[in-house]
Amino acid sequence: MRRRTPRRMRLFAVLLIAVLTVAGGAGGWLAGRMQGPQYQATTQVLVQFWSINSFLLTGQGDTVGSSDVADAAALATSTDVLDAAARRLDDGRTGAELAGDVTATPGVTSHAVSIVATATTAADARTASAEVAAAMIESLDQRISDTAEGVAGTGDSTFAALVQQRAQVLTSSVKPLQALATGEPQQTAPTMKTPVALAMVGLAAAVLILVALTFARPVVGRAREVQRLVELPAVPFAEPLGGAEASGLVRRLFDTRTTGSIVVVPVDAAAEKSARAFAEWMRARTRDAAEAARIVSTPDPAGTVLAPRPAGDALGAVVLVAPRGTPRRALTDAVALLSTWRSADAVVVPA
Repeated sequence: MRRRTPRRMRLFAVLLIAVLTVAGGAGGWLAGRMQGPQYQATTQVLVQFWSINSFLLTGQGDTVGSSDVADAAALATSTDVLDAAARRLDDGRTGAELAGDVTATPGVTSHAVSIVATATTAADARTASAEVAAAMIESLDQRISDTAEGVAGTGDSTFAALVQQRAQVLTSSVKPLQALATGEPQQTAPTMKTPVALAMVGLAAAVLILVALTFARPVVGRAREVQRLVELPAVPFAEPLGGAEASGLVRRLFDTRTTGSIVVVPVDAAAEKSARAFAEWMRARTRDAAEAARIVSTPDPAGTVLAPRPAGDALGAVVLVAPRGTPRRALTDAVALLSTWRSADAVVVPA
């Protein structure tokens, strides 16, 4: 099986990230175009007073709190208000259908409710937002009137007149709810937000795939990792200079193993080219022709073990070549196979 080299792996990673990121962005752009234009308009409704029942009965009310603003937001999206807004709009939508296009959010720091309406045109969004706010205020006024009539009907005429006066104050001067100006509609689709968001999703998916592939098929990385894995001296190697560690290994082998062949063995058939390159680099750094003649390059571990091989004093050292990107299993299998003949003296890890 053809193994991916580090350069190929990097190219594969770049292509995967690019393809999934572009695909996500393109999908978001296409989804926005298929959805059509969308606009949102916001009307702020100020909650100035909310203790209606208390005021009708006692003439006194409490300060508006966050729970009161939340109750006002719930009123804005109630069935009665949306049905009334649908009648005011008279565009063929029911209150239930309008509910899918209208949201009401209580203010966190202000005593206001934000009524946001979505439509396919800026004008429709502005009108829908304003009409929902108007229907909300109208609904509360009607509740005040109904409550006042119900309370007045249970008492004497003096108390009834007082309740009616208080109800008139709420509906004419105090105004528990006040609609502020509707903001300028903003286009929400198609925009770059969706393509960018889906592009980020594609990027994240590509990264997760690469991480999964890395853990599913662990490969040889740095020389230190190789040394811990097989418990043999390991050095990195990078053409054309090779590096100080590789040069030190070669000189150490020749100085300590003064006789016998230095056998260079690729970890598998896919690493044969890297092994030959390392062997040629070794020959170029020998002191004389006698040292160069000692360097022997073999095709793979199995061929080295089974074919006629140096033995006894004719063998000086065995160097295993495992390029980065080699499956770790291939490296450990090669070390185990060579050990039936002669344990490897070191491992070289070409970049």
